[in-house]
Amino acid sequence: MKYIIIIGIILVAMLMPSCKVGYIVLDVEEPPELLLEEEIMGLVLNNRITDTTLFQRKPDRDFVLTGARESDVPSMAALKVISGLAEAIYSQDKYNLLGAKMMFPHTDGLDEMPDPISSESVIGICKHSHADAMISLEGFMFVSSMDHSSFIGKAANTPDLVHDNTIVFSAQTEEYHNIALKTDIMLGWRIYSGSDGHPMYEGWLLDSVIYEVQGKSREEAEKKLPSTATVVEKAGFVAGKNILAKISPSYLTVERYYFKGGSPELKEANQLVKFRRWDDATTIWEPLADHSNEKQKAMALHNLALVAEKKGEMEWALDCIHQALEYHPFPVTEDYLKILQERLNQ
Repeated sequence: MKYIIIIGIILVAMLMPSCKVGYIVLDVEEPPELLLEEEIMGLVLNNRITDTTLFQRKPDRDFVLTGARESDVPSMAALKVISGLAEAIYSQDKYNLLGAKMMFPHTDGLDEMPDPISSESVIGICKHSHADAMISLEGFMFVSSMDHSSFIGKAANTPDLVHDNTIVFSAQTEEYHNIALKTDIMLGWRIYSGSDGHPMYEGWLLDSVIYEVQGKSREEAEKKLPSTATVVEKAGFVAGKNILAKISPSYLTVERYYFKGGSPELKEANQLVKFRRWDDATTIWEPLADHSNEKQKAMALHNLALVAEKKGEMEWALDCIHQALEYHPFPVTEDYLKILQERLNQ
């Protein structure tokens, strides 16, 4: 009986830490590749690629793009790039779109970045639009390639293979042709500061779109492919949306463990976490980080690291975890340290 009691006490002791740990699924912020200053919120867009001579003025003063030649494809696709970028800005919360321009055209040698727009001009545009920065499309390249393959398949409207005592009826087959059209699009772009007019960033962005069609002959399959202009415009729209991904945070859904018990304060904060009231929970965890009990400190700091990761402040999260481990090396905290380090390495 004595040994049973001892074993029971040991089991309770082993289970106690796990009872203090909760499990949650949440979205954590991933910092963008290019981190703009916090003060930058209003954006104005500029398109230096579209040839404005392709536009006609209608009686109602609307403008219509009339170009249809192969050489006009970049001009038409550039409009789609700006549309894609504008849609991406509208769908997020950090930046505000304050206008779009077609100024300082660059229609020759689009495979090279032109000289930057003068700082005086940029300042003037941003001031007029009340914008903090200007994103300008300044380079454009596209390459299309087709990949052809064929395979033997069952012919339409033919019976399946049928076995009889002496006869085998074979289903009819025929050759099918598959065409994959891949279009790679390269966008040259700059971000100009609205305060001094100088470029804060410039670079090229690569995106691709693939169309696949099938036919009973290569000619039939190729006829199903969209026009070059349609494909490039589609690729441009996608690439335009992806420009914003370079400067806007994205979100990653993750699974995390945190301390939900061990003290009345942690239990109170846990009720707030259930309703995703992270700021209110933080006001409880922060004083606990200065608690006289080192285990309480470690638990609170572990939870504060989770808040920091959620906001995309990875350095702060790592600092909290390192402090937590100094006070008490909970295994769940050691595991969390490895997770944060792996995210930073990626």
